[in-house]
Amino acid sequence: MVLDQAKSGPNPNAPLRCETDSTALTGQDVGRVRMALRRSVARWGEPESEQRTTLRAVQRLWASRPTHKQVADVLVERLANVPQNAGIADLDPILAAVHVGTEAEHDVRVPDSFVRKVERALEAPIEQLIERRVVSSSEVLAEVLPQITSHVAAGVFGDPTLRELYARIYAAFRHRRSLLLLNLEHQVQIHELPWVKAIDPFRQRRADTRVNALGTLRHACLLALGSFPQTILPNPLVRELTALAKQAELDLPFIEEVAADIFMGSFTLKWREVAAIASDVMADTLYARYYDLPAVAAWPPIDARKPGIPERVKTRWGKPTAVDFAQLCNERAREAMLGDGSFVARNGAVIEQSQILTTHNLAPLLNRLELTGRVSDSGAEWASTAFDWIVKEHTTRYDSWRSQLQMLKNTAYAFRQALVFLSFVDPTGQRQVVSELKARAASEPGDWQARFAPVIHGLEAVLEGGYFDVTGHTGPTGRRFLGWSVGRHWLLPRADETRAGEHRQG
Repeated sequence: MVLDQAKSGPNPNAPLRCETDSTALTGQDVGRVRMALRRSVARWGEPESEQRTTLRAVQRLWASRPTHKQVADVLVERLANVPQNAGIADLDPILAAVHVGTEAEHDVRVPDSFVRKVERALEAPIEQLIERRVVSSSEVLAEVLPQITSHVAAGVFGDPTLRELYARIYAAFRHRRSLLLLNLEHQVQIHELPWVKAIDPFRQRRADTRVNALGTLRHACLLALGSFPQTILPNPLVRELTALAKQAELDLPFIEEVAADIFMGSFTLKWREVAAIASDVMADTLYARYYDLPAVAAWPPIDARKPGIPERVKTRWGKPTAVDFAQLCNERAREAMLGDGSFVARNGAVIEQSQILTTHNLAPLLNRLELTGRVSDSGAEWASTAFDWIVKEHTTRYDSWRSQLQMLKNTAYAFRQALVFLSFVDPTGQRQVVSELKARAASEPGDWQARFAPVIHGLEAVLEGGYFDVTGHTGPTGRRFLGWSVGRHWLLPRADETRAGEHRQG
C-alpha cells in the first residue's frame, strides 16, 4: 500500500491506492516500494532472519518498559511519603529503579531529567549541593545561604523561641523582591521592620556568635570564589556577606553592582574606602599593573578639619558622595569611548572602572578575612577555570546582539577576577596559567583567535613588566580587555555588525 504523493512529499490524508489489490499502482509506485524494501533489508536483515528477530526482541523489550508518565507517577507516590515541609536527606530510596509490573527483565533507571528535579529537594551541605550542580551559580548560592545565615544571625537571642522567630523572619525577608532605586536610596532594611525593633532589646553580645559568624563568612566566601571563580559576587550574596560581617563585628565594607540604566553618576564614600583598600592590597601586583591601579596615596583619609575636603566630598540627595572617586572613574572610562553610543553604554564604562578600582570586594575580603594564603594555593586553579569559561563563552554562538554584549561584559568581569587570583600566585605559576590559556585559545577557530589575540598579547606584555598606554594598548598588538565600550567593541566579529555598519552598546 502506498500513499498518494504530491510534489511536496507524502500526503497523510490521501486515499490508499492499493487497499485491496495492486492494480492501481503505477510503475513509479512499485519502484518506490521496492526501494523501501531494499533499504529495510539492507539495514535490518530479511524477514525471519537472526538480525531482524533480535531487533524485534529488543524493540519488544523497550516497548514493555514503563513510560515517563508511569515513572513520574511512581516518583510522586514516593515523594508523598516523605515530610513535605523539609528537605530530603537521602535520595536513594526516591531514585531507586522503577518496576511497574512490566515484562522487562530488569527494573528501569529513573531518567536523568527526573533525577535533576528530585535533587532540588536534597538536604545536604552546600559543598555537596555544589558538587551535584544543585547549586549551579553564585546567584543560586545566594538563595540557599540565608538558610544558614538566618540561624547565625538569630544566635544573638538567648531565648530559643526568639531565636526561631528571628531565623524565620530573616529567611523570609531575604527572599523579598529586590528593587533598583534612584538617588542613592535603598530598600527597607531588616532592622527597620517594626516587629524586629520590638525584639531588639533582647539581643545579647555573645563571643560564640561572633566567632560563628566569622567562620560562616569565611566559608561562604571561599565557596563562592572557589566554586564560581568566573562570576563577580552578585548583589544578593553581597547582602548576605554584609550581614555576616556585621554579625562578626568586622569592619568590612561591601559594594554592590550598580545597574547602568539607572546610574546617577555618583558613588557614596564606601566606594572610595574600598578603593583605598584595593590599592593597598593589590600594590605592585599583576592586577595593579594590568589595570594601572592608582597608589594608595591617591586616597588620603577624608578629614573635614583639613583643606581640600569640598573637592573630594559632595552631598547629593542627603548623602556624602566621593567626588574624586567619581572623577577618576570618568577619566579612566575614556579608554572605552570608541565611538557613538547610548548613555547606558557610557554609564557602564564608568561603572566598570569603579569595579576595577575596588576589585569589586575581592581585595578587602581576601585581606580582612586572611584568605590570601588560600588564594596563593588555589589561585592558579581558579584563574584557569575562569579563563576556560571565558574561551567557552567567546566561542559560543550568540545570534542576539544584546546577548553578545552581555557575554563581553561578563567575560571581561571574569578576566578581572582571574587577574586578582593570579596576583597572589608566584611568577612561574602565572606564566603556566597564561600558557594554558594560549593553548586553549589555539584550539578554537582561526577568525576568533585573530580577534582574541590582542587580549593574550596584552596579558603577556604586562606579565613581563610592560604597561598599557592611555588608549589601552601595549606593544604592537596588545590591548587591555574591558567589557564595556561606547561604540562597536573591537572584539565583536565584523559579520555581526548592524545594517548601519556599527554596533552600539547599551
